[in-house]
Amino acid sequence: MYEATVEAASKYPEKRILSHFIQPHTPFIGKHRIGERDHFTIRDRALGNKSTTRRTRTPFERLEIGDLTYEDVWRAYRSNLERALSPTADLLDSLDGKTVVTSDHGNAMGEHATPFPIKVYGHPMGIRIPALTHVPYFEASWDS
Repeated sequence: MYEATVEAASKYPEKRILSHFIQPHTPFIGKHRIGERDHFTIRDRALGNKSTTRRTRTPFERLEIGDLTYEDVWRAYRSNLERALSPTADLLDSLDGKTVVTSDHGNAMGEHATPFPIKVYGHPMGIRIPALTHVPYFEASWDS
């Protein structure tokens, strides 16, 4: 992603470039790995195909049923995020103009979906709680 972003910014200096590092989505592929899951099943469902593969539980689903601890999931989540931070910092040094670092959503790890007495895990659609909607927003701006 880093190389493609730098190349696009060089090739199109007057354009806005959107670079999406997928971390910290599952599977968590940092130093602490959990959540290896069959993404083909998800793709098949999205395309309307019948999947022959059974989907394994996400780390958030495993946290919800008690198969993993909060600390297990947080350590893997953070490790996965850290994997993307170094190339992100390098991009901040490589790009001219304004650069924004943000996220598409957060993840819930047992927060309550107030006013309802239910706990939320992962990022289920249609749920609007701070853990899912308050995302980081960092803006850097300079010219070289």
